[in-house]
Amino acid sequence: FALWHGKQCFAIAVLFFVFQVHQLLSFNPYWGYDGGAHVQFLETLLFEHRFPTLAENYLAWHAPFYSLVLVGFGLMGIPFWFPHLLIVLVIDVLVFALFKRMGLSNAVSLFGAVAILSLPAFLEVSMFFTNEALNYVFVLAIMHLGLTFWREQLWSWKSSLLFAMCVGLGVVTKITALVAFGVAV
Repeated sequence: FALWHGKQCFAIAVLFFVFQVHQLLSFNPYWGYDGGAHVQFLETLLFEHRFPTLAENYLAWHAPFYSLVLVGFGLMGIPFWFPHLLIVLVIDVLVFALFKRMGLSNAVSLFGAVAILSLPAFLEVSMFFTNEALNYVFVLAIMHLGLTFWREQLWSWKSSLLFAMCVGLGVVTKITALVAFGVAV
């Protein structure tokens, strides 16, 4: 039974990966829901080494961390699919860990993680250069840490510092990360 169960989980993971590749080949990351403004924001940061002004780009008010990560780690010079699949993998691991922390089995946790990342709301924003997917990483980390600390009473200065870093980086990625902080505390 365990071998069949393992094959079933592996098949789900492979199908999810194939689905993500299909999505990447189906969407042009330039024409996201902000019409290329994110790409122009990134190009200004990459080539002119500064943030755009509001007169140059209506997204200049966005929190800058996502753009700094893409440009700072050289992720703008490689195909879009690499950073996309990397962030999808991180989100998948965080969702899986969160479900496991809640006491669900490996199979249910894997299926739940794959199902969440296949929802239209995630697919709509993750196929383009936006800060949404990185925001999901910090929101999930905040929720996971909050649940862990609450359930297991593992508060320490180190755990508090990690929690605060996730909240801080989440906020400089997208201000809505504060919603996860409010839920977690």
